[in-house]
Amino acid sequence: MKAKNSFKNRLDNILRSRKFLIAMLILGLLILIYPLISNLYYNIKQENHINEYDKLIEGMNEAEIKKIFESAYEFNSELYYRGGKDILSEPKFSYIEESKRDNTYPEYFDNDKLIARVEIPKIKTKIPIYVGVEEDILKRGCGFMLPSTLPVGGYDTNSVITAHRGLPENRLFRDLDQLKNEDIFFIKILGKTLAYKVNKKEIIKPTDFSKLSIEDGEDEVTLLTCHPYTINSHRLIVKGHRVEYNEEIEKEAKKQKDDNFWQLFFAKYKEYIYGILIFLIISGIVKIKEKK
Repeated sequence: MKAKNSFKNRLDNILRSRKFLIAMLILGLLILIYPLISNLYYNIKQENHINEYDKLIEGMNEAEIKKIFESAYEFNSELYYRGGKDILSEPKFSYIEESKRDNTYPEYFDNDKLIARVEIPKIKTKIPIYVGVEEDILKRGCGFMLPSTLPVGGYDTNSVITAHRGLPENRLFRDLDQLKNEDIFFIKILGKTLAYKVNKKEIIKPTDFSKLSIEDGEDEVTLLTCHPYTINSHRLIVKGHRVEYNEEIEKEAKKQKDDNFWQLFFAKYKEYIYGILIFLIISGIVKIKEKK
């Protein structure tokens, strides 16, 4: 019994000791800031991939780029002709397989390849776009979902770009729900910038692919992610229709980002702010107890 009491007393002393409390506080703080540091690392990594992509495009001549766009426009036109509005129509899948067998599928858009980037100034997001939606791709950035139309613009198109709502180490589309109608986002591909204005935001069931269909005569891009964050029972779609791009529209979009800075800052880092406040409160309590 004495040995048991002695062990209990030692344990109580350890738990009450200043060093133990400080160690626990430091451990808690490290756990808290891990996502922040990890997200910074992945942002730098994504930026490096984007820079490598930009250098690759700079090394291409105009004739090469023009040929890629022309083949993509032709592919999109045939894809729509074969399968109509429905993104998951069997003729579309059949045509993709057929074009790959016949070597008419645009080589630039091979699976797992970095083809473009999406920039959303309002939520300070710039993410590379890869072809495919496999898990390995979605850990690196956005995935372009075939058989939606290739993201090069044009009538009768709707390119579906999807990303995780956020990973512990990478925010990705975490703040996509903050977009509203009239907000602008950009697809930057092969040195060309396509501007899209948000005109629809909707929460759908994971199996409701009808919301991803093509609108006749429209040039659209749909951003898709899981919803709500961490639960992922539904999907959030943000659809934008093409508007004319010029430098002024990009400046205005970035200005909107600056005007929204503090709101966005709090939305992104509220967990860390709360954690630091708790850390400071506990530290204060420890100091008060020491003085007593």
